[in-house]
Order: sequence, then structure tokens, then C-alpha cells
Amino acid sequence: MPFFEACDLIFKEQQGNIAISRRLVQGIREIWALQMRLTRRIGKRAAQLTVHPRFRAAFDFLVLRAASGEKAVKEKAKWWQEYVGATDETKILMANSVKSESPRYSRRKRKRKV
Repeated sequence: MPFFEACDLIFKEQQGNIAISRRLVQGIREIWALQMRLTRRIGKRAAQLTVHPRFRAAFDFLVLRAASGEKAVKEKAKWWQEYVGATDETKILMANSVKSESPRYSRRKRKRKV
């Protein structure tokens, strides 16, 4: 099930129990969507994420997920905690030292036509 369809399903189920304003729903969706972007920290992506208006909320949610015992995000939450408190030079080194988390994002060398 695609991400936003799952979000819609969750909110539809909750609308029967409590009233959630559209403004809050939009914020929650952004924070959830940023969870996926927080896993991609290579190069300039980390710096670009830190200026996002909802970055701090998404970062806090990631730390909360790690504290609740979600093993898949513990390493990433620790990395982001170090990144947020680091100097600019250290941030660049940290972002450049992260290896590709997914083979989908690795670049393949093209064969040259002769």
C-alpha cells in the first residue's frame, strides 16, 4: 500500500473516534513523510532537511521511535543527534562519510559507446 493511502486510511479510522483538524492532519503527514527522508543523509540532503520547517518535529519523532525500541531507526537517530549538535565542518564530513543505505540510490557506471 502506498504511503499516502496508508495515511488516509489511518486518519479515516481515527475520525470516528476523535476530531482532527485538517491543519493538524497536514502537519502529521509532513512529519511522517520526513521520516523517510531522514533515512537518506548522503551529501547535501542532510543540510537541506535541517532547514525544513517541520525538521525538528520529524527529528524528535525519529528519536521517540528509537527510544520506543524500533531497531531500524536507532542508528539513524543517533547519527542525527550527533549531526544536529556538530559544527559546520563536522556536518560536511559526516554527510560525506555516510554510505549509500539503499542499492536503489547507488549510481551505476555507464558503458561507453565507442
